[in-house]
Amino acid sequence: MNEGLDTGGMASAPRDLPPRTTIHIKPTAYRRVHGAHLRGSFAKTVLCGPRHRKYLFKPDGDNTIEMMDGHTAIAFAALAALAGVDTPTIRRVKFRGEKGTLQEWRNAPAGDEFAPAATFPQDVSTDPRFVQSFRRLDVLDAIANTDDRNVNNFLVDRNDHHVIAVDNDLTFDLSPPMFHTQLDADQQALVSDLHDRSHFASVMRRYLLPSELQAATARLDALYADISPA
Repeated sequence: MNEGLDTGGMASAPRDLPPRTTIHIKPTAYRRVHGAHLRGSFAKTVLCGPRHRKYLFKPDGDNTIEMMDGHTAIAFAALAALAGVDTPTIRRVKFRGEKGTLQEWRNAPAGDEFAPAATFPQDVSTDPRFVQSFRRLDVLDAIANTDDRNVNNFLVDRNDHHVIAVDNDLTFDLSPPMFHTQLDADQQALVSDLHDRSHFASVMRRYLLPSELQAATARLDALYADISPA
C-alpha cells in the first residue's frame, strides 16, 4: 500500500487495516526536520508530513536492541485504547526503503499544547486529573510489564494536565513483572473492566506474540486476583 500517510485522524488500531500491515509512505510527502539520532534507546527521526504535522519515525534496522520491530509499541497503543489512556497513534510503515514505525510527534516545544513531564512545576503532580490519568497508566504498565517509564517517556497536556504515554517500545517483556502497585478505587475499576471484557485477548492477540499475550493475560489475572474477594 502506498500513500502520503496522515495519521492525525487515524485511530491507534484502525479496523480497516490489519495491525501489522506495512504502509509505504511517499517520500515526497515527508521531510526530515531533525537529525536521525535523538535521545533514547532507539534511532529515530522527526518527519514533517502533510498539513505540516510532525511524526516520529523509528527504523527497525537501526534499533540498538535486537528483535525490536515496533509491534509492542503498537500493542501498547491498542491496550491504551481499551483503557482510555492517551498515547500517540502509531503504524508500521516503509519510508525511503526502511521499515519501522511512524507515530504522531507529541513532544512539542515549551509553550505548545504538550510538554515533557520533567518540565512541569511540582504542583501539577497534585492535580486530580494528572493523578488519575497517571495511575491509570500505572495499571497499563503493570499489565504490559513496561521497562522504561521514566519522566521522559510521558507527556502532560498543558490544558487539562492528563498524561500521554510515549516511547512504549520496551513493553510486554517476558521477564518477571517489573513492579507491583497498590490499587486505588479507580485503578481497581479499570482492572475489573479490562478483566471482564471477553474481547481483551481477542484484541491483543492481533498485536502480540502468543508468549507475550499469555504473559500479559497472567499479569492482568494477578492484578484482578488482588482486588477480588477471597
